[in-house]
Amino acid sequence: MKDKRALIGMAGLVLLAAGCGREAAVEALYLDSAQIPIEIRSAYLAKAHIAEGVSVPMIDPQFLFTSAGGEENGRRVVWEQLSASFTLDASALAAFKSRLKPIPAPEYVPAQAPVQWWMTGEEFPDLEFYAAAPVMKNTNGFIAVRSSDNTVFMYAEK
Repeated sequence: MKDKRALIGMAGLVLLAAGCGREAAVEALYLDSAQIPIEIRSAYLAKAHIAEGVSVPMIDPQFLFTSAGGEENGRRVVWEQLSASFTLDASALAAFKSRLKPIPAPEYVPAQAPVQWWMTGEEFPDLEFYAAAPVMKNTNGFIAVRSSDNTVFMYAEK
């Protein structure tokens, strides 16, 4: 509970105005891991985004979680997006990749806020891509691996 309060306390709420035919207020919550201690980052990613029963020994986990809501056609709509990155040692990376199913390269998705740790558009075509299932809870996304330095990128949206 204390960790959860720390995460919420470090989050910033940004109110934006957007016009889509009708005027609609969009509320966006950005949770950037930059100010969060590493042990809390690992716990958050493991509990909130990694499927039950999957152990991932993350080194230097980073993430950016965006939640935005608004009104569309008279209905309340919420969009969520996770961009995450961490490294694994070589044996852990091999075990991690053995659980994954290769997929063709998806379309590049930049992080929703400027962060130094997210993959670049230039390196994107050279990454290895995998389906999000069975490792991630939200399977609408992908996992990318940069084998040169054992970096794993996870992207999900709903």
